[in-house]
Amino acid sequence: MCILLFALNISLIIKSLNEIEGIWAAVIVISIRISLLTVMTFYVFNKWFKQENLYLSDIPHLFGLFLLLLTFGKLVDLFWNLTYFRFDEEFVLILLKIRYFIIILEFIPLMYLSIVMIFYSLSLRERFIKLRDRKYADKLTIRLLIVIALIEMFAVIMAPNVFILGRILPFILIPSLIVIIYIFFFAYKHKRLSEVHPLIIAFGFLLYTISSILRPLIQAMLGESMHALVMYIIIAEIIDLFVFIVIFIGLYLKASYTET
Repeated sequence: MCILLFALNISLIIKSLNEIEGIWAAVIVISIRISLLTVMTFYVFNKWFKQENLYLSDIPHLFGLFLLLLTFGKLVDLFWNLTYFRFDEEFVLILLKIRYFIIILEFIPLMYLSIVMIFYSLSLRERFIKLRDRKYADKLTIRLLIVIALIEMFAVIMAPNVFILGRILPFILIPSLIVIIYIFFFAYKHKRLSEVHPLIIAFGFLLYTISSILRPLIQAMLGESMHALVMYIIIAEIIDLFVFIVIFIGLYLKASYTET
C-alpha cells in the first residue's frame, strides 16, 4: 500500500521536496525513526525465533507485531507529511482514517498483554478464581479486545471531518498507553516478564504518553504555516526517536531480579 501511494504521487512528492523549506530535514529525521523501528522489529522477532518454544503470546512476538505495525504507520506518516496541503479535505480525511486504523491495530498486541496481566492479578483472588482457567481467560481476552477495537474503529469511521477526527485520537491513544504503563510497572513490582526490563519499558511508554499529550500544544505554539508544520514534524519525531531508544533498551536488557 505504501509503495503504491508513493509511486502514484511521486510528482507531488518531488514538488514538495523542491518547494518546502526544511522538508529534507524532516524526511531525514522520519527516515532515521523508521530505520530504528525496523532494527527493533528485526531484533525482537529474531529474539522470539531463537526461543525453544514459540508462543503467539510471548513478549518478543507481541512487541514485534506492535513495532511492525508502527513502522508501517510511520511510512504512511512520511507520505502524509510530503503531500500535506496538496489533496482535498475528503481524501485527507480518508487517509487519516486509515492511519488511525493502523494506530488501533498497533496497540492490540500490547493491550492483549495488558489484559492477560490484569486477568492474572485478578485470578489470585478467590472471587475471580474462574480466570485461572486458561481457555476461559483467553476467550474473554479476545472478546474484550474485539469490543475495544470495534468501538474505537466505529468512532473513527463516524468522524465527519479532520477536526473531529483529530480530537478522537487522544481518547484512543492515551487510555491504552496508561494501561500499558501500569501493566509493565506491575510486572516489575511483582517480578514478572523477566525476559525484558519492565520498569524501563514502563518509563519509555510514560515518555511516549507525555510526548503524545504535548504534540497538540507544540503544534499550537508553532502555528499553522508550512514552515511551522515542518518544524513541528522535526521536533515531534526527534522526541519520539529518543522515546523509542529508551523502549529498545528496555527490550534489550533483562530485569535485575532475573539474576537473583
